[in-house]
Amino acid sequence: DRITEWGVKPDRVVANNAVHDCSYNLLPADNKAQSKADNKLAFYLATAACLLFVAVFYYPLIKQEQLIDTLEQQLAVERKSAVTANKLTENKQALLYQVNFLSDKRSASINKLAIINSLSEILPDDTWLSRLSINGTESQIMGESDNVSVLVQQLESSNEFESVEFKSPTTRSAGSNKEKFNLSMTSGSNI
Repeated sequence: DRITEWGVKPDRVVANNAVHDCSYNLLPADNKAQSKADNKLAFYLATAACLLFVAVFYYPLIKQEQLIDTLEQQLAVERKSAVTANKLTENKQALLYQVNFLSDKRSASINKLAIINSLSEILPDDTWLSRLSINGTESQIMGESDNVSVLVQQLESSNEFESVEFKSPTTRSAGSNKEKFNLSMTSGSNI
């Protein structure tokens, strides 16, 4: 009673029996019942506190896992779109290559035809070619002519050809008494 007057509520007051090696709670029965109720309440409160701690600790983790799952699903959809877009880009580039390939071949052949046509108009009647080589804008002609210097002047004065120069010295053909030539030139802006 004195202890309770001081404001302390004991759970138990234990007396040890040395003979029987046991201990006895000396509190009255109504205090023991109150003590058991307090113990149950404390147990329930501790359990509730543990559950709240677990909930507070794991709830953000569960939310983050759900967010990660949602983002992975969106990423899978975006990956499919990216793969499709990448395939379309590759197909577009392949088609452009094919279209440009045909266009380049056609313009190269048109350019070669224009060079041949220009040469046939510029070359004098006494000149004939034994070889014509066209590589891009550079052309090389070999053949025979009565007067190679006149031929060079005619090629240089035309708008179709530039940078006409000898690849080798001219020689005289024994059988036809014509000058053999080997000339190179570049196509002008009109071809």
